[in-house]
Amino acid sequence: MSVLKTVGKREVKFLMDFDYNNILGRLKFILSSESSFFADVQIRKTDITWSTRSNLEYKPFCEASETEKQTVRKSLDAKKQKISKMIADDALIGNVVNQITTFPSEQYVYYAPLGNSYNIVIAGWGCSLMGNQCEENVKDYSNTPYSNVVSKPTHERAKETKPNHPKVTDGFFIGNEKTSQTKSTKRSKIEIIKSTFLVLLAAIFALIIPMILTPFTNRFIADTTHQWYLSGGTRVLITIFITFVTYSLAYLIIRFTLLRKSIIFNSICLILTFLWCVFAGILWMPD
Repeated sequence: MSVLKTVGKREVKFLMDFDYNNILGRLKFILSSESSFFADVQIRKTDITWSTRSNLEYKPFCEASETEKQTVRKSLDAKKQKISKMIADDALIGNVVNQITTFPSEQYVYYAPLGNSYNIVIAGWGCSLMGNQCEENVKDYSNTPYSNVVSKPTHERAKETKPNHPKVTDGFFIGNEKTSQTKSTKRSKIEIIKSTFLVLLAAIFALIIPMILTPFTNRFIADTTHQWYLSGGTRVLITIFITFVTYSLAYLIIRFTLLRKSIIFNSICLILTFLWCVFAGILWMPD
């Protein structure tokens, strides 16, 4: 493990009222190898340390040559945009993507040569500079290309980054970010209610469709193949077909829920749909 940066706890302000190690764990789950963009964080009584598990030799951005800075800025922009989109889709931390991708200044950016490009690690993610430093140096880089910020003179950045709203003193949010967090929480609750309703609606459709489709399909296949009594193999194929149709139609509803990308949830739904179609096939089997 390589230590990137250590600062006193009074130098930075945390923008989220969460356990940052839990957030980092979630980021690793969502982003996989891309999570190396965020440095590991260790919070002690008096200081905070950011480190990386990579064996690469990272340098602070301020030590880069002008040529390196241009390339690093482009890599940082591209990486940040890609990662922000991936985080935004997550049900748990998607609503705080702006806070997560905010860091105090370019002094918290580290890079290491990797082939023809650079690997970048951000220390101080989810933080801003404490106190008066905030007005001159802190910048929410989540919506602004990094290269557009660091390429400007310091006095211009200071004008842009001065907050035009009062600060709050709860230690986690700046300006109206607390209000934004509240709104995001409300939106999350609405999404959960909406997803629950849609899942129940999909379940109702999945219960009804096999009961309607099975006898119709049996009759159609029997008339087409001139079979009075369908063979076991034919019934298995019919059950698989109805399972596919039923789940496909149900997923048209599920795709609008928070569980649309859950492999476990969708696997369970598919298995239950198949079992229900088997039951429907037995129920409509002629005596």
